[in-house]
Amino acid sequence: MLLLLFTLCSLLSCAFSQCEEGWRAHEDKCYYFSTNTKSWDDARTDCVGRGSHLMSILDIPERTWVRTQIGTEIFWIGLNDIAAEGVWEWTDGSTFLPFLAYVAIL
Repeated sequence: MLLLLFTLCSLLSCAFSQCEEGWRAHEDKCYYFSTNTKSWDDARTDCVGRGSHLMSILDIPERTWVRTQIGTEIFWIGLNDIAAEGVWEWTDGSTFLPFLAYVAIL
């Protein structure tokens, strides 16, 4: 199944809210929302080519902000269980916090 691509950039310049054209700044990160349809693997490869990773959601404020940006669209994120079935991790190596998946965002 193909979905839209959703990427996150953590460039040093992002700390100063100076994201590249086409990226959106939030806190100390830059986010790229692509409307190109890709498989998860192709989306991950595209992100790496941009010096980034598929997005990792690390806290409730970030999750809330992202929700305001995507509306009802569907995007790929970096959560996966490639290394071990049922053991979830982010593609950038960040710690997965399972409770974030269950927090209601209105």
